[in-house]
Amino acid sequence: MKANKFFVNKYISLELENGVTNIYVKDKLFRQCKKLVIEIPKKKLKEFLKFSSIDQIPKDYQKNSQVQIKPEIEFLGHCSNLQAWEENDYNS
Repeated sequence: MKANKFFVNKYISLELENGVTNIYVKDKLFRQCKKLVIEIPKKKLKEFLKFSSIDQIPKDYQKNSQVQIKPEIEFLGHCSNLQAWEENDYNS
């Protein structure tokens, strides 16, 4: 992975540009609302394993856990999420 660019596959790539993660599909900017809505600390990972989707996590926990995330960390989170999505045949 180049420091500010990540390729999920031949169609999807991400770039960290001016502190913002941009998603590209077939080299075209994909303009969609994107935000990491929850940060799961390592010590609480086991309690989240019961959820198979972010939609199952209670809304009150999501609201209470929103924190400021450095652009570089948010970029890595988006890369990881999209890579896992692709590895699971876009079924997650």
